[in-house]
Amino acid sequence: MREEAPFCRYCQDPLPSSASPVKCQTCKRTSVPLTEKGISITPKEVKAKQDRKEDFLFIDVRWPQEREAASIKGTLFIPLRELEARLEELPKGKEIIIHCHTGGRSRFAAIMMRCNGFAKSKSMAGGIREWSREINPSVPQY
Repeated sequence: MREEAPFCRYCQDPLPSSASPVKCQTCKRTSVPLTEKGISITPKEVKAKQDRKEDFLFIDVRWPQEREAASIKGTLFIPLRELEARLEELPKGKEIIIHCHTGGRSRFAAIMMRCNGFAKSKSMAGGIREWSREINPSVPQY
């Protein structure tokens, strides 16, 4: 199952399981192997963090028109196309949870951020769609 299969954070090709960095045979870069479980967080887990008033940054990387259609209270809006250029605005030592519509863009963003030293970045699996289904049905689905 892919969820537990370690992959290179740069090219996303398979890597052997290891707690230490290994050299990827495809891109020749050194990477600590990631797993989907390691970079993903569920909407229920995010909500529990909010309820416990944990200190984390919650970023929305969707398009502006998507943000206008629906949003999650308390999120910082940085469209994906701007994220890499704005990394210097973000705290590297803080947990950062990223969401999009269904989870694809936020997964890409979390990996990109980890490549840039944001070791505590995670993608909210299922995005705002799952948030609306599981946590807050008043958030419009689109």
